[in-house]
Amino acid sequence: MYLDYNKKNDAFVQRSQPFAKKLQQLIAGPVSQVPASTKKHFQALATDHEKSANGALPSLTYRVLSKMAFGPSPADMDWIASLPGATEQDRVLAYIDQQLNPAGIDDSALEALLATDFPTLNKSRAQLWAEHYMVADTAPNFWEIRTQPAWELGQATFARALKSKRQLEHVLSDFWFNHFNVYADDTPILSMLVHYERDVIRQHVLGNFRDMLMAVTRSVCMGFYLDNATSNQYGPNENYARELLELYTLGAGNYYQHLPWDQVPVDGQGRRVGYVEADVLEFARALTGWSYDGAMWEDYQNGNTPTGAFLFRDGNSWPMDFHDRGQKRVLGQYFDYDPNNPQKDLTDIIDMLCEHPGTAGFIAQKLCVRFVSDNPPQSLVDQVAATFQQNWQAPDQLKQVMDVILKSPEFLNTWGEKVKRPFEKVIASMRAVEFDHSFYPGFPGIPDTHPRYQELYYTNWISWTYLNSGQRLYHWAAPNGFPDKKGAWLGASSLMATWNTQELFCQLPLDDALPEMAPIVTRTMAHFNTTGQTVSAENLVNYWYPKICDVPATGAVRQTLIDFMSMADSSNPVPGNPTDPIDLTTNEWPSYNQARLRTMVSMITMSRDFMNR
Repeated sequence: MYLDYNKKNDAFVQRSQPFAKKLQQLIAGPVSQVPASTKKHFQALATDHEKSANGALPSLTYRVLSKMAFGPSPADMDWIASLPGATEQDRVLAYIDQQLNPAGIDDSALEALLATDFPTLNKSRAQLWAEHYMVADTAPNFWEIRTQPAWELGQATFARALKSKRQLEHVLSDFWFNHFNVYADDTPILSMLVHYERDVIRQHVLGNFRDMLMAVTRSVCMGFYLDNATSNQYGPNENYARELLELYTLGAGNYYQHLPWDQVPVDGQGRRVGYVEADVLEFARALTGWSYDGAMWEDYQNGNTPTGAFLFRDGNSWPMDFHDRGQKRVLGQYFDYDPNNPQKDLTDIIDMLCEHPGTAGFIAQKLCVRFVSDNPPQSLVDQVAATFQQNWQAPDQLKQVMDVILKSPEFLNTWGEKVKRPFEKVIASMRAVEFDHSFYPGFPGIPDTHPRYQELYYTNWISWTYLNSGQRLYHWAAPNGFPDKKGAWLGASSLMATWNTQELFCQLPLDDALPEMAPIVTRTMAHFNTTGQTVSAENLVNYWYPKICDVPATGAVRQTLIDFMSMADSSNPVPGNPTDPIDLTTNEWPSYNQARLRTMVSMITMSRDFMNR
């Protein structure tokens, strides 16, 4: 069956490569953008926000779903249209309010799927440690068991992005995981990644930044990844301290290198505006002893069984004095060790950083880059930073911050300032064509006789094809997370590797006798049966392009798609008459009409109109 599929599909995949390359060349051209309003309130949206220089701007609903969700789906487009409001803008704002309150969104269908198929997702920190990381090397399938949480999380991330109604929550989970990035290529991270994504990151994405930062600091994954779990007063490890200042709070823009600490400028409140190398060293001293049970060889001795729980190794803890009890000076302030509250020196430093305007500005800039533009207006960044800092102790601090961003004219009006990264592009494509797959992860040692083995096979195939995209989930090795500017994602290798995934799932399943996972042929035939139009190359492009991109195809992109769709003979791939009828009831040699249609649809997802967000 697999070989038969390749005989049918490879002919058109291979012949579509030149067309896909032409589309890739067209992607890098200038994009249409409505100038952002300089006014602060969403009521002041420009009346011409539906227009652009070439008249090809998608609807506000489509644009918003492309930027605060993993792309528009027909169901979500219909849902927003059904919300109360006199105008489209009113309905979009109602949707934003819903997404800012995910607990009120019924996601029970997805939750039932995850609870059934992904058993590790609901395991506690202690269970993940005991049942996966601590599994004996001699146990059957021990490596599969040890890595099962990370594998399940990866497939669940695909399923959530595709199927969840709580789209903003999962977009923010992706953002904040990248902000506090760990590299899932070693144990114990592989075994504990579910806990990190669920309890450390996702739990706080609309909560409080300080709470999230403290959870990160107490986690196994970050403690292992940046070596803080073994840092002690006799050899403080600077890794986590440095990244906490450079990547997580103040940002590299506020680094004054080796300048003497007392020469760093101060702001109107007397705060040092940035940090120096000496601050990194002092901060590392404060972080000594912040560990977890199981980080040290000694934790396994004398009959002890580590639990993976957070463990503060105080200055008098066995087997050695870990925490530095001396006074620390960070950003010109002094922090003393308190024997009655031995973690206070660090938590006070964390408080100072979370309240600092430098942190507010750095986080605001990064969020605006994610949701608005590679170069967001400073006026918006300043407004977001003010909200972040003024509410630094509020339990819903980050919700208030996102409310400002998502209701700003800059967010609502700007289009094409960002491009979808590989994961966003793949999921947006799946949502656009209504791809339906559970991403069933299987279980360690699943036999090929299992009734759901073919479902697992498709999951594996999609995952393995996607690996070459350049954005393998949870596998960015450096602590700075995946790049979030479009220049990083317009290379031919990443574009073509990502398109291979998009082409694959548009063709599934392998057996023509089974229902389509992406109902491309079914939707097409229903549309043309209803309208009575001729099923021709020209009409197929006219139908599918606006269905996926919310604008009509124009110029060279349109002609490229029509030429490809009119190639009726796979052995002689020459464009035919664009108005000739095409029989979509057949998928046989030499035309392979159904496979060609699916490939044409996947090619649309290579267009600049679809790449934009």
